[in-house]
Amino acid sequence: MTQANELLATIAQPQSDLEVLIEDDVNRDDLVDAQPDEENSKPGKGRSNRRRTQSKKKHYTEDSIRLYLQEIGRIRLLRADEEIELARKIADLLELERVRERLSEQLEREPGDREWATEVDMELPAFRYRLHVGRRAKEKMVQSNLRLVVSIAKKYMNRGLSFQDLIQEGSLGLIRAAEKFDHEKGYKFSTYATWWIRQAITRAIADQS
Repeated sequence: MTQANELLATIAQPQSDLEVLIEDDVNRDDLVDAQPDEENSKPGKGRSNRRRTQSKKKHYTEDSIRLYLQEIGRIRLLRADEEIELARKIADLLELERVRERLSEQLEREPGDREWATEVDMELPAFRYRLHVGRRAKEKMVQSNLRLVVSIAKKYMNRGLSFQDLIQEGSLGLIRAAEKFDHEKGYKFSTYATWWIRQAITRAIADQS
């Protein structure tokens, strides 16, 4: 079973077409589309056109989510030692960004890379490499935990936000968790990130209501 399927296996029984999509093995070629509700009277041309438009949007969204699940299913989960190493690099990146913020206040404008590098007493090529390493570490930490966002977002469906919006909000919480995570406290990143993901999703739902 692939990592994506392991995630999908943890989701409860489907209650809608979208949930069926989430539950399905992402390697299946066919997706059964729901049929529109039958009307007692024959719909007019305008209503028929609206339904076709809505149907196209629905299929587009479901296809996008299916592709998204396929993509994140290919990303390998991190080992504990990898999480620690990435967390160290992210902490270094955040320190550089704090320097940039202080320098920006002093200059009353955004500093260039050369000014930024000088502020941390580094040659420009070495500085840019350090910056790249930190940013790449943050991206990897986030990407490797996107399935956690999906599994949590599933629990908040039908509360006013689309599944796609729930994933987006949860991903913002995940990014925040990557920035705040302190590996020296001894807990796993996924445990820490869960709180931030839920916080972001529930706040978005509350703002929507």
